[in-house]
Amino acid sequence: ADSAFPGLERLRSKMVTTTSTEVETAAYKGQQQMPEDQTQKNRNRLLGFLACTVWIGTWLVMPLATTSFIWMQFGFLWACAWWITAGMLAPAVPPSPAVRDFFRKMLYWVESSKIIGSSMKNTSGKPTLYCHHPHGIVCISAVVHGSPPGVKALVAPAVFLVPFCRQLMELMGSVPADKESMQKALKTRNDFAIVPGGVAEVALTSPNAERAYIMNRKGFIKYAMQFGYDLQPCYHFGETQQYSVMWPLDEPFFLKLRIWVANRTQLAICALFGDWAMPLIPRRSTNCLTVVGDRIHVPPCENPTDEQVNLLHQTYVERLQRLYNGHRHLLPEYRHKDLELW
Repeated sequence: ADSAFPGLERLRSKMVTTTSTEVETAAYKGQQQMPEDQTQKNRNRLLGFLACTVWIGTWLVMPLATTSFIWMQFGFLWACAWWITAGMLAPAVPPSPAVRDFFRKMLYWVESSKIIGSSMKNTSGKPTLYCHHPHGIVCISAVVHGSPPGVKALVAPAVFLVPFCRQLMELMGSVPADKESMQKALKTRNDFAIVPGGVAEVALTSPNAERAYIMNRKGFIKYAMQFGYDLQPCYHFGETQQYSVMWPLDEPFFLKLRIWVANRTQLAICALFGDWAMPLIPRRSTNCLTVVGDRIHVPPCENPTDEQVNLLHQTYVERLQRLYNGHRHLLPEYRHKDLELW
């Protein structure tokens, strides 16, 4: 994103903490006013469409479509055998930087190419957990430019049991976020990205309200203390505007039911539509905006108490609210929308 907006890095070099409102607003408006060759713009839009189609298809279409086809043609047992073989027993696929670069092209479809706030460059000497909010339906903004290049993501373990989704995550270099795998990964002292809200935040996604599932998410806080990681919150404005949720799934009763199901099964019940011509593809030109908060310096503690974890969690939630409230004025649809904490 920096290469697309040369003036942005110059602005960042003057920042000590999160950029002031005046500087951020000027940078954001300057980005929007930069001219772009129409031929290149059309080419980029096509690349963005293709990247979105493959990404969405892998998550929402291919696993169910192939399994349903095998079930109808050959029976239930063959469908189960296919799922187990492709989702659990197939050899691991090596990571591919080219695949990651391809999916970053999704920014051209949803116009998610703006990053403001503190720099993501890690100059502290300590490893960092880049924490992304909100998840949205398919987590596009976090994939596009939510972390520095080369940073691997910690994702829900259930994803690695689903055909195509597992292979996609392996190509992206992702790591399962179960206890054993996560501890093994953090011991490497490499930087990682995580979406604390997880599947529950998928269920909370709605263009009518901005919600973060964070109040009971304390595991990443504890691990940051145990393994000596700093935390850097990132907020993706516009992520929840890419799809509409069909009635009545966004009503209070069904919302709580979907959260209950998500927490117990790692499945999000969704009925949604995005672009008017292609409902499974996110809306074009959603005009997403990623803001990066100040690094939260975490004191290392091998065996933190519940009180210490709760205190750091409270600090994190306050920083997240401050990050949201300090930047929501940049997008009209967020100016009067408070962040709901679940």
